[in-house]
Amino acid sequence: MDAVPGTSVRDVDGPHVELLYIDGCPNWEVIAVRLSVALQATGHGGVHVHLRRIDTFEDAEQTGFTGSPMIRLNGVDPFTPPGQPVAFACRVFHDGYDIVSGPTVVHLLDAILAATR
Repeated sequence: MDAVPGTSVRDVDGPHVELLYIDGCPNWEVIAVRLSVALQATGHGGVHVHLRRIDTFEDAEQTGFTGSPMIRLNGVDPFTPPGQPVAFACRVFHDGYDIVSGPTVVHLLDAILAATR
């Protein structure tokens, strides 16, 4: 994955992928690796991930940010329930049993495939 802050390039057939994060919330780096694996596995290894750091609550409001890390595929966060409030905070994910660092590679694969149908 070629993730370059401030850039956004995609291949013709791939999704537009954004990873929004807050400095100090460590899980975005884990998710960046999982995204890379999932993009490779779905044939979209050439997709560049747009990294976007959220610096203020105002940034969070402007972007609809619900916590770090936040993944958007074609402008949609497939992991945020509807009605989730804006948050300038670290985010926790639940896998049905426990609190985890974020979506698994399998969850990301499913979301990427859904976004590219």
